[in-house]
Amino acid sequence: SSPEVLLDFLTQPVFVEKNSLLSDFLCARSADLCEEIKRSGPSARWKRVLEICDRHMSYPHTGGVVIFVGSTNIAKLLTSELSDLHGPHHVRCHLATMSLVEQDESIDFFLRHDGCRVLVMDRSGEEGRNLQGASEIVHFSIPISPNQLEQRLGRADRFSESMHHRATSTVFLESDSALIAGLFEFLAKGLNIFNRSVATAQHLLSIEFQNLLL
Repeated sequence: SSPEVLLDFLTQPVFVEKNSLLSDFLCARSADLCEEIKRSGPSARWKRVLEICDRHMSYPHTGGVVIFVGSTNIAKLLTSELSDLHGPHHVRCHLATMSLVEQDESIDFFLRHDGCRVLVMDRSGEEGRNLQGASEIVHFSIPISPNQLEQRLGRADRFSESMHHRATSTVFLESDSALIAGLFEFLAKGLNIFNRSVATAQHLLSIEFQNLLL
């Protein structure tokens, strides 16, 4: 996981008994680690996402980029930084903390205004949205569930039968994580999920994946 994701996790409430030795130890270690992460600055993944957005800003003929972020807090931070860099009219977000009207307005603005090049979404945007105009999907964090990833990819490829190309997917791997490497191998090569739909196998995949996690 990226340092930003870890920092977001560490700043969440810790569900342990208050005033216990475990609570005191966890709080102290979490605080130390948070400070270390903050001092280290933006991760390579964060910088790469900014570079991808810069590219889409420079080439307005593309369909723009949709960035999926699992955490609402990180999605907010990314939206804020991109808005500061490029201006608020070039960036929109779709977050669970927004009203349905606000979410609809963000989608409409991204699809209809040529100047809006970036749409940042948390998990609230993974289902039921039509983003077929986007030319690239960036997965800041890749979901473990194949069905969840299928839903993400389907946002830009819902009507791919009438399109000349699919949206490009950008995924960040972690060289020191066997789990992430294995997950990507399964999704990309085992299921070929980035090149074809696995919607017809969603029920079976859900059952099999639940068995793997047990």
